This record gives sequence, C-alpha cells and structure tokens, in this order.
Amino acid sequence: MPQLKNVHRLATLLAVGLVGLLGCAPPKAPAPIPQMPPKQACPAPSAGPNLRVTYAAGESNSPDILWDGNYFRIAWWDLREREPMVYLSRITETAHRIGGELKVFNNALAKSPDIAFDGRNLEIVWQEREKLYLLSLGDRPYPAVLLSPSGAMVSAGGWDAAVWVEKGAMLFRSGGQNAGSKPVVVAMGEIENPQLLWTGTEYAVVWSNAVAGGRDILLQRLDSRGGRRGPVVKVSGLRGQASHPVAVWNGKEYGVAWTHAAPLEENRKQRFQLFFARVPALGTMPESTRSLDFFGSADQVSLATSGEEYAVSWVGADQAGTSIYFHRLSDRGEPVGETIQVNDGAAQVVGSPTLAWNGRGYGVTWHDDRYGGDSEIFFSFVSCGEKAPEPATPSPADAGAPASRVDASPHR
Repeated sequence: MPQLKNVHRLATLLAVGLVGLLGCAPPKAPAPIPQMPPKQACPAPSAGPNLRVTYAAGESNSPDILWDGNYFRIAWWDLREREPMVYLSRITETAHRIGGELKVFNNALAKSPDIAFDGRNLEIVWQEREKLYLLSLGDRPYPAVLLSPSGAMVSAGGWDAAVWVEKGAMLFRSGGQNAGSKPVVVAMGEIENPQLLWTGTEYAVVWSNAVAGGRDILLQRLDSRGGRRGPVVKVSGLRGQASHPVAVWNGKEYGVAWTHAAPLEENRKQRFQLFFARVPALGTMPESTRSLDFFGSADQVSLATSGEEYAVSWVGADQAGTSIYFHRLSDRGEPVGETIQVNDGAAQVVGSPTLAWNGRGYGVTWHDDRYGGDSEIFFSFVSCGEKAPEPATPSPADAGAPASRVDASPHR
C-alpha cells in the first residue's frame, strides 16, 4: 500500500489498540526511517493458518498492511454499518489481535484506505465520496487534512505526504497540518493506480499511464516537496495493458511489479502476467525486467522486500477458481523456491493481496468470500524456515465488539 488538518471538533483517540504508536513534531523535511527490520533472505517459507480479521454483516474490502516495528497494522473498509467505514487493527506475527479496532471517518462513505509508517506516525489516507483525506496517528490526536474536494486513487507516502489523481493530473502534497501546503503537479495524462514511497532520501511514485494502444508503467523520483528529481523512468516495455504497479526500496534500488495483459490479438483469453523490474537509484532505464511465469492469470499483485530479497503475492485464477499465492525473488528478481498458496479456504472471490516484511517473515492480508455471501478480511504470516504459528481463536468480543473511533473532521 497520509494526514490531517484543523478541525471543528478535536479528534479524540479512544482506541484501546493504538497506544503503541510513537509521535513527535514533524521535521521541516523528511528524515531517514529510523526503524527497519533486519535484512535477510527467507529460506523455506511456510504460510500459517488464516486469521479472520473482520466479521462484518456486509462486504469487507481493500486491505492494506505494514509493519511498524512492533505489530502489523491493517487498514480496510467494510459495511458493518449502513455506509462503508475505514478501520484499523493491530495484529502480531502469531496472528493475535492487540486491542480493539479503530474506526476512521469524517462524514462516512469512507473507502480505499492506504497506510504508511515513517518511524514516527502511522499515516492513513482514504476517500469519502469524491473527497480525499489524510490523517496522522501518533501520541497526539490530530485533525484530518482535506487533500482534495474532487480526487481519486490516493496513496500515502509517510512524513505527511500523499499523491492522488485529479482532473487529468497526478498531484503531490506534503506538509501535514500546514494549511499553506499546496499540491504540486507531478504528471499529466490518463493516470491510474499511483503508489508513493519514501526511501530515506527521496520519494518515488509509480503509476500506470495511458499510451496509444495500451498502458505503460512509469516511475518518477521526487524531493520532499514534490519537485522532480531527474526524468521519468519508463519501467514497462511491452505493448498491451500494464497496470496495478507496486514499488519498494531495498536500500540500493527500486523493485517494481505490475500486471500485464498482451494486446487482444495476441491474448484471446485476456490473461494477465506478472512482471518485475529493478530500477537503479539513478538513471533513466530499468536495470533488468522479467516476466514471472507463475500460476494462473494474475490480475492483482503486491510486492515487499526483506533487503536481501523480494517477495510477490498475487491473485491467481484458473478454471478451479481464485487463490492468493506467494513467491520469493532473489535480489536480482529471479524466482527462488516454490510457489505457496496462502489462503487455506475455498473461495469464489479473492482479491487485494498486500505484503509486509517484519524481519522474520511476511505478513499477508487479502479479502475473500469463503463463508459465502460478502467477502471478509484475512491475515496469514509467512514465516521463514519454521512452521508458521497457529492463530488465536477469535473471542466473541473480537467478532462483535464496537470499534473505537477517530472523528477526523477538518475545517471546510
């Protein structure tokens, strides 16, 4: 897989489950991330049993995950109430919940959450109808920042920064509660699925951009205020529809993964493939690009890095249905070991896998409909070299306890 503003009402944190977040006054410019999990490879990965995260009466969708140095943080939206709301939860690698859920909202109809952690605060962005918001959660409750009254496809980058699409442009904003912070135009065009990340010295954003006959994946390096650093990098190189890009920084270079469908005349079944590229810290071309010939037609992908290797998770589909899969890549992007199926229950609809490394393995979250009807959010820990732990049996309180809430209302 943003921030806050001045408020009519002081945003209150009643969350039982968020006392572990750290907070401090934001610096004038971003600083390197102080906490990083240890770098290592993940030999003999093993996917643990699945923990059911949500028990919503209606649909649960669009999870995002990160590691904050102590716990996995998961954000999603669901329809347990009459209108969709965004929620946050803390989960250990042993698949135990820590505290209760936190509901984040302004006026309701909240969807499409994206989260980032900068070693200081947990940053969340989301969409409410056509409006985009950013909220930073630390040791003090801050009101939310209204990023845009009419945007879409928002992504959090940490240190109070976000990108989104609005009226044919991709915009970048940093500065958190500073009302004088103005969005900067990063790119123009028919832009989809931007993703922002912070490396410790710069931001980078990847996106899918419309071109004649299809779509390309592009990457642009940015300074802390959104100024372009060097020319845009064309990451993908084949004709067709390249979409849903994800990017990570391993300390030396960028890893970028995306899905690709060849032109219809070459791809009558409209199957999707996964592609991966290594983009150097400097330069205008990828160091290497390869297709990943994994199981099924893959139309959604997530990417993480341990610093010594990469890992991808994707939705693979065939005649038997859809599943969440996991595979390791070397630091050069070469497939290593065997493909692992992560979901342990049969489902018709599976989607939105996201990955995060914590120094001992990978946390994976997604949604599926294994219990019939609407989809729910699930979590599994892919451990390195040992059997993954069993998840805790959820209590009735887990299944039905009301969430604490952040009332994140900015000045209009």
